[in-house]
Amino acid sequence: MDNTKTARSAIGALKTAAEELDEKAGYHAGRFWAENVAERGWLARLREVAGARGTTALDALRKAIDPNNELNDAKLAETCFGDDADDHDFSARYIESFVKGAGEFFEEIEPAIPF
Repeated sequence: MDNTKTARSAIGALKTAAEELDEKAGYHAGRFWAENVAERGWLARLREVAGARGTTALDALRKAIDPNNELNDAKLAETCFGDDADDHDFSARYIESFVKGAGEFFEEIEPAIPF
């Protein structure tokens, strides 16, 4: 019994640590993407659709980058996550944090962007 309880506790701690790493990595990747890759229009649309009821973070990215739904999943992933996107399995938490990081960067710099 004690070994089972200890194992469950250890697995829970590892899962929590992995989720925290995903969250931090996604946030920083989102800020980097917003600063170095994203177009202003993408970021403005992302702000509009992110957090809308029934919209996942991945749906928000798709609507922001590809409002006419012309990109396949691989191209969308490459646009957001880079050339090696196919080599990774991004968690929902990573993508949520990515959107948050991109959105916060845009909020910080938007007042300085000329129209």
